[in-house]
Amino acid sequence: MSQFEPPVEELFVRALLAIARADREIDGAEGERIDAVLRRRFPGVAIAELLFERTVRAEEVVKGLGAETEGGPYRNTTIPPAELGRMFVEDALAIVATHDGVSSAEEAALLRFAPLFGMPVHDVRKALAAATAARS
Repeated sequence: MSQFEPPVEELFVRALLAIARADREIDGAEGERIDAVLRRRFPGVAIAELLFERTVRAEEVVKGLGAETEGGPYRNTTIPPAELGRMFVEDALAIVATHDGVSSAEEAALLRFAPLFGMPVHDVRKALAAATAARS
């Protein structure tokens, strides 16, 4: 059972896929990493269904997290923004960071989406640097 509310879970997964798709390709190894992340974090979600969804836009994520509600950003989730952002970046890097690093398109997508889930850009850059160093 996921700790995410269903709409937030869908946005989270679709944003992860948007990052993986940023370089226009999801090869077999990256597909396996996506599947592993989804099985760990979202046991009930099947990647096959989501691969045919259109790529989520940043505005959809902002709206889905509750930015337009009376309670403001993150109103639609009980997970604290810092934790939500940490989980998002951890999962994204588990998918896209390889021994060759992270592609520039994937990095740009991560820098676009991660702050929406609660991780400041400077922390995203630190996580990217650490992931790249760990894999080289």
